[in-house]
Amino acid sequence: MSIIRIAALFIAVTFVSLSQVTPSFSDACDPNKILRQDVTSYQSNLLVFLSYVNSVLQTNDQNDNNNGALSYGDLKLSFAEAKAMNEFLQTHEDFHLSKEESTSVLRSTLSEASVQAYIACLGVGGVAITVPDAAISDKLFKFRVYWNPKGGVAHGNSYKLKVSVTSGKLVNDDGGTTLNDSEDIEINGSVPFTAVRDNLDEQMYISAAVGRETDLVSIPARPQFLLKSKLVFTAPKPDTLLRSDHYGLVAIDRDECVAAEPDTILLPSTVKFVGQFYGADARAVPNPAKSDSSSACGLFHAHSACRTHDCDAGIVGYFSVNELYVEPIHR
Repeated sequence: MSIIRIAALFIAVTFVSLSQVTPSFSDACDPNKILRQDVTSYQSNLLVFLSYVNSVLQTNDQNDNNNGALSYGDLKLSFAEAKAMNEFLQTHEDFHLSKEESTSVLRSTLSEASVQAYIACLGVGGVAITVPDAAISDKLFKFRVYWNPKGGVAHGNSYKLKVSVTSGKLVNDDGGTTLNDSEDIEINGSVPFTAVRDNLDEQMYISAAVGRETDLVSIPARPQFLLKSKLVFTAPKPDTLLRSDHYGLVAIDRDECVAAEPDTILLPSTVKFVGQFYGADARAVPNPAKSDSSSACGLFHAHSACRTHDCDAGIVGYFSVNELYVEPIHR
């Protein structure tokens, strides 16, 4: 049984200097492409995975929707399975990510320059909050606010950056002293901050504003469960299908299926044959046409075309499939 832990394997983000990437307001840019560019490095993180799925669904992005298999941990999923997994967690765990939360989680996977490029691509303003991936797992984390105004500001003037934190506070680097929420900022400049969350089980908001230009990130509460996977099988022991002069020559196609247990879902794309078969016309293959998250099937086919042993065909085995379920975390 493989255990997929939610907070496992964060990959360090490589930050690109501002001199290497200049945010652009190009009409040709695609903000969703920027937002989702680094999710493959976080395939073992449930919040990032679900945020990606939610982002595709919420933006109705058919290109990403039809891109085929996704990876979560050591599992390869179709987008339909990823969507079913998302719906399963919403139904059974009442676990929902808002659009703002999904976007903020995905932003945490980007470099600082990519976040600015994302904000510029949206064309909504010049303030950009860059939070690290640690923001979705740690109580104490550093973040930075950039300001690249869209225009209409005078150089040489002093401007105030106002930062507001909900369900947390701004502190010094060691988390000991609460700091002011207002700082001077220069045009095309940035200001670093350190924040501490009141409780990882509560949603956190960080907002930043320079005049009327604003930005907001919404960091979700951590899930109260682990998502686990185990193998289930179509039969408790190997099944047998034989075709020969003795057993009969007529071709046989037989589905072998397994139903999902209560409070679980199946991943039909993971159906595999376990066993052996022989003969020129014997095969055991997944049957996606008869499979979904509640039932998964494989197809046995065997045919003997003549009455000699050279034409005998046989299958001995069963099918396995991954089943997902949740286990509560008792903190």
